[in-house]
Amino acid sequence: MIGALAVTFFNDHAAQEKRQESLTVEMLAEVIRATSAPEKVRLPWLKLARFGSARTEKGSLRHDRNIIACSGIEADYDGEKIGFEQAVEILEKAGVEAIVYTSPSHAEERPRWRVICPFSTELPPDRRQHMLGRLNGLFRGVFACESWTLSQSYYYGSVNGNPTHRVEIVQGMPIDRCDEFDEIWQGKPDTLDRHGKGNGNFASGPADEDALLSAIVSGESYHVASTRLVGKWAQQGIPFLDAQKRIEAAFDQVEASGRDTRWQQRRGDVPRIVRDIYGKEAEQRDARSSGAIDPRSPYNGSSHDEVPLGHILQITDTAWKPDQLPPRPWIAPPYILRKHITLPHGPGGVGKSLLIDAWACALALGQNYGRLRPVKRCRVLLANFEDDEEEQLLRLSAALKYFKGNPTPQDLEGYLYRVTIAEDADATMFELDRVGAVRPTRTFEALDMWCRELHPHVTALDTLVAINAVPEDNNILMRRVMATLRRLCRASEMALILTHHDRKAGGEDEDSDAANARGAGDIINAARFELAVKKMTSDEAKRFNLDPKDRASYFRLGSLGSKLNYIAADEAEWFERVTHVIGGSPVSACIPWMPPDAFDGVTKDIANAILDDIDAGLSNGVRYSDANAAKARAASKVVLKHLSDKTPAEAQRIINKWVRNDVLVSEEYFNEERHEKEHGLRVNPGKRP
Repeated sequence: MIGALAVTFFNDHAAQEKRQESLTVEMLAEVIRATSAPEKVRLPWLKLARFGSARTEKGSLRHDRNIIACSGIEADYDGEKIGFEQAVEILEKAGVEAIVYTSPSHAEERPRWRVICPFSTELPPDRRQHMLGRLNGLFRGVFACESWTLSQSYYYGSVNGNPTHRVEIVQGMPIDRCDEFDEIWQGKPDTLDRHGKGNGNFASGPADEDALLSAIVSGESYHVASTRLVGKWAQQGIPFLDAQKRIEAAFDQVEASGRDTRWQQRRGDVPRIVRDIYGKEAEQRDARSSGAIDPRSPYNGSSHDEVPLGHILQITDTAWKPDQLPPRPWIAPPYILRKHITLPHGPGGVGKSLLIDAWACALALGQNYGRLRPVKRCRVLLANFEDDEEEQLLRLSAALKYFKGNPTPQDLEGYLYRVTIAEDADATMFELDRVGAVRPTRTFEALDMWCRELHPHVTALDTLVAINAVPEDNNILMRRVMATLRRLCRASEMALILTHHDRKAGGEDEDSDAANARGAGDIINAARFELAVKKMTSDEAKRFNLDPKDRASYFRLGSLGSKLNYIAADEAEWFERVTHVIGGSPVSACIPWMPPDAFDGVTKDIANAILDDIDAGLSNGVRYSDANAAKARAASKVVLKHLSDKTPAEAQRIINKWVRNDVLVSEEYFNEERHEKEHGLRVNPGKRP
């Protein structure tokens, strides 16, 4: 049994007031058991989450963007077939900690109930869907689709002291500790890929039109299926009357014997549903096209007085448990992290697009590619706006030849989605409006729609110049562009790979990599991973014992100077351009290439002599550092003293490898000269060569 958990209570549906309490499972069960009201609408609501103070336009505190953290999940069952006792038994046999209580509309002959499963510790909001899928899989997918709404809260208590009202506590493990349930994970009802196959983030896929239409025809679901279908069609731009005709046609396929009062009411309600949903979609589009500010829009980069001050800065002093913090959500270390931007940049024609094509195939296949290590097979949305569709298919065909198992284009179906621009459309996603402010275009809205529809793990946009009509050199404007792309990453819970060009006068040395990127500095600042893509120089070719005439066939990715916020700096990764014949035409691709080892020529005696000097430190008692920018304290200088034929980059690679292999250990010591603590290197005797 876990300790207290955060529970937020709302007095009513409007949720204009909230009360947060810290309760044990027993205390919460007693609150549910003891609460009663004369009618359902007068019962209070509960949610296992902490909310902020941001309000909607109508003043509600209960909305997705206002959730700070989740302390558990709630799942609603209204199928009226599985009894309360059976639900308790399922949880007891599985050993899952939970509270099961009957809904206000429950009756013995029509069972309706809810399950609350507390977490062992608070989790970020984006982890809730994963945990809910575990519980849904345990119950074989019976929970109502509303259970997947992040901020969905529920009535609790009984109506007029209903004697059939039940509350039971089930002892067991918190659902977030039940990792074995990932094997039976099931997502939101009537969505594609709802069983999470190939879905490393355990997110439900896009709405399944066929399943929703079948639900209407069979009478299983009228209102929910209709609203989800109409919402999807409105976002896709399906004409208003066409949507209405589609829904009515589905209702009219219900057999005559099934056209009861419920069918008649829902059939007659179709015009209103379509009108309301399409009206809201039109209002949002009009607001965007007119430059009006919608405070609820996740892509509104403007500051405005309507945003509550309490929402701008989220402040907390809540303690945390370091050993219970979730791991970073890597999609493919060391370059691709969920909700963040990876920015490969370099001169035109160097190999950026070849690399992105290969990465897209690696992610979709779930196979390693050089240092890229996909955690699982990923859905990838690949948008190459510099080549036509035929050229893109040729290059993807060539890229596939590198991977194990001789994969074919059929192996990419359901994982690699290619984006092309309609003949009457434009790839531009950002432009300036009539007053000079950044405005996302209809093309960006289309991308946003497809990201919400397909739930890609990674979206790749090639290149920034193809989608952006905002002046690149303006830091303020480009900050808005990049902030909008980052919000898209967070809203879609995906990673974004965005390729970018370098300045034509950019330098070739590694120290100038980030500065070479074209345009405003905030383009680089917004990226979590900045990776220069550069052709091999003549000096590098000589160092690698290659004919300088052949250097055009090689390019590097990143360097020791790259911006890699969540991993240690490392030397460049190298790739070789190769040519395959596809459909009778020569087509370029790139494959990982390993340069000669920096340790070539380093004998055991020389290595130990270098380590002796590093362990002794400088004459003033200061210790060496593994940082490349440590100047006088740089341990790479010791390597160069013993191995004068090595380059500074090779020397640093030797130090980096020793650090990675624990031959050199960085530890804190007191610098007598500077009178402060700092980190320095010492040799691990047990790891010496």
